[in-house]
Amino acid sequence: MSQDNSKRLKKGEKLILEGTLGQSVFFVQSGRLRAILERGGQTLEVSTVGPQQVIGEQWLFSQTKSAFTYEAMQETHVLEIPLEVLKLTLEKMNPALKMIFKSMGEELKGARQIQRSKVLEGDFSPMPASQVARSLSLIHLAARHLGKPIDSGVEVDWNLFRQSLQKFFMEPSSRVLQWARLFKKKGLATYEETVNEEGEVELGKVQISGLQEIEDFAEFFQHYYFKSPSHELITFEETPFRVTRLMAEIGEGKPVDHRKSTLLDFSEISEAYKKTYGLEFKANLFDQLERKGLFVKRKTLDDGRSSVAYDREEFLRISKFWSLLKEIKSWNETGSVSMKEEELPSAGGSASLHCPSCESELNSDHKFCPECGFKLAA
Repeated sequence: MSQDNSKRLKKGEKLILEGTLGQSVFFVQSGRLRAILERGGQTLEVSTVGPQQVIGEQWLFSQTKSAFTYEAMQETHVLEIPLEVLKLTLEKMNPALKMIFKSMGEELKGARQIQRSKVLEGDFSPMPASQVARSLSLIHLAARHLGKPIDSGVEVDWNLFRQSLQKFFMEPSSRVLQWARLFKKKGLATYEETVNEEGEVELGKVQISGLQEIEDFAEFFQHYYFKSPSHELITFEETPFRVTRLMAEIGEGKPVDHRKSTLLDFSEISEAYKKTYGLEFKANLFDQLERKGLFVKRKTLDDGRSSVAYDREEFLRISKFWSLLKEIKSWNETGSVSMKEEELPSAGGSASLHCPSCESELNSDHKFCPECGFKLAA
């Protein structure tokens, strides 16, 4: 086999992505890779693959999508053999041996699916991505059924609410409490929180005003999670979120064309971004939005100015959903929902700033991102 078929992978480099179809089989020559699943910003390791082991052999018999992402754990060398080469060899093989190999391949495929299911079921994150839509749907259902209609929505008795969810749907009370805190932080619910003599948190009466928003978010998340657990629209990234939220805010009351698109000057967006975050707005930030499915139409006018047309309602909707995703991500990282509101950095930089291009942390004295070289505002 030619040395041209040998691939060298650095630590952290991915060989195959989950959900993709392959055109080659890989033999591990040295090093080690891990089979992982990426869910809700977390990496779940399923197994490891070392020297003399094979990745992608299932594609010899069927074009199924890869069940895992394979990532190098150290410098790794693999030998890549195109499927058509192996299939030609397979066709010349004794039919009995061919049937045995196919049977072994199917058995290995089944074992991997079982292993994958066990890992996903064993995700003990405070709020696993696989449970987000279910959990919210149960909360929405229980609130509709147990709640008393009020002007702003429904009012539920906290003890009855959490006990019913735990008794009938095995939804942990601790998780329901964190959802209640998240709803309150985002203006979807109000309540008074106290601690009883046993040290338990009591909420008393909970007024939920955002039932429709909760239902809409659950439907949104489940739709894209079903398409792909790592879909761009349900994978939170700070910079696209900031840009989307900013454009939704400054687009309020602006002119709308016959396509119901909001029209803005590019300079207006750039100035607002610099004033809010202390960073220079580059046009390639729109590319990050388009990668996630939010499209912006740019046009250069006769006087040299640049205009931007976009669906503000869609930007507003997605920015609200991403705001919830940000809270869920933080919840999983820290174990609880923080009631502290986000503090926006002032113009001029902050130690908590992040690069608009690669998300790396920045210091106030940085003129260029140390990771990707992105030019920052002066």
